[in-house]
Amino acid sequence: AADAREALAVVRRMAQQPYGVTDHAVAALLSACAAAADAEVGEQAAKFASDRNAVVVQNALIDMYGKCGRIGDARAVFDTMTVRDTISYGA
Repeated sequence: AADAREALAVVRRMAQQPYGVTDHAVAALLSACAAAADAEVGEQAAKFASDRNAVVVQNALIDMYGKCGRIGDARAVFDTMTVRDTISYGA
């Protein structure tokens, strides 16, 4: 859980910079939350993913929700995806 919290802190700092937060940084944050199965930090991290349609972010969001036991939320993300890949189906 400490890694997920640190990742969230890093992304928050990135958001304050002129270059902002990249899709890959958000995906890495969500992956850290998934690895820790930390739903609390995951919910905060999901806010960074809410307006991103990149498949890599959506896949990480599905994975994070699934590993945190929030299958309904994972399914909702999957259902709203306009583009899916093999990772989407595997998540």
